[in-house]
Amino acid sequence: MKVLHVLYALRPSGMEKMLYDSAEYWKSHSVEIEILANDDNDGPFAGALREKGYRVICIPWRESRRHLIDFYKLIKREQYEVIHIHPIRGYWGFAIIAKLAGVKRVFKHFHNCFSSSDPLRYMWHFVQRHTIRFIKCISFSPSLSVQENEQKRYYFPTYLIWNWVDERKYSFISLDEKNRKRLAAGITKDKKVILSVGNCHTCGTMEQKNHQLILRAISQIQAPLKNRLLYIHVGQEMDGFPERTLAKELGVEDCVSFMGSSDCIHDLLSCADLFVMSSIREGLGNSTIESLLSGVPVLLTWVQGLQDFGKIIPHINYTDLKPETMAKRIEELLLTDQDELREKATESATSALQYFSVECSCSKLLAFYRGRAK
Repeated sequence: MKVLHVLYALRPSGMEKMLYDSAEYWKSHSVEIEILANDDNDGPFAGALREKGYRVICIPWRESRRHLIDFYKLIKREQYEVIHIHPIRGYWGFAIIAKLAGVKRVFKHFHNCFSSSDPLRYMWHFVQRHTIRFIKCISFSPSLSVQENEQKRYYFPTYLIWNWVDERKYSFISLDEKNRKRLAAGITKDKKVILSVGNCHTCGTMEQKNHQLILRAISQIQAPLKNRLLYIHVGQEMDGFPERTLAKELGVEDCVSFMGSSDCIHDLLSCADLFVMSSIREGLGNSTIESLLSGVPVLLTWVQGLQDFGKIIPHINYTDLKPETMAKRIEELLLTDQDELREKATESATSALQYFSVECSCSKLLAFYRGRAK
């Protein structure tokens, strides 16, 4: 079976990482997956995906929609049996062209909780969704929040397929392993390490990931705990480094380490006492899944997408979007008995494995690809 996934420029997050983590699964089930990067370039993660065996094709986006002609030619030449569309930009055109090219199984994945306050834009989004439904394009949601948002806001049904991560790569971290990793990283025993993971390379992603909330919260934490804090910020930063500027303005730059993108997330989780996700909205949040499977306590904002974890996984900690509330929750969790936190994290990891493994989610997706889903 030959499948084409349509994405933006490829970055080490979201669906790109899920494809990376599931490469062996697809090969073992005789599914040949190719990836279309619909952007000016194929992106910084294209090389990693090629190393996993995926063929990456770049067709630049054009406002004139001429890229759809190249898309049609690609489908006819390669004879894909399945087209799986991920971007919100232009998905309507991709779905229609795929059907016109003779592809019987076309899918659209909605990865976030989308909304529009403008009546005309809302109507356009409504029409797009129900047009692809009319041409029998099946749609997916990665979480209950996205599924409910699509149904309530657009009266649009989607099938739930949870996001997944490679559970072998994000195995539960033993206490001995944690101590070894911290020692190797030069982190002393008295340090309390907070970790966040998320790209902030555009105004939109920086606003969504909202790491400035963590910086403002840290600035409100009192000594002596504040003097022992180390906040590790992982993810591509925006040009001009506005988050570093904010850290300096708040006087917390000495307890923050901006690491940029990293391929060693599990090693960094091994050093962490607490994982924090500060987003204002999410489809689900794969870095939270990675933290849960690794046995790291998590603190999440109470927003769409992240709320889902508390509905299915025990011992999820939440905060609102106020710096003073997050500061209080961080203090509470870092000063809680660590054996108690570790016992709860073990229960969370066991539960997370039942929902977010490669086998669990990809087997459901494969059934749709083969036309056998119930």
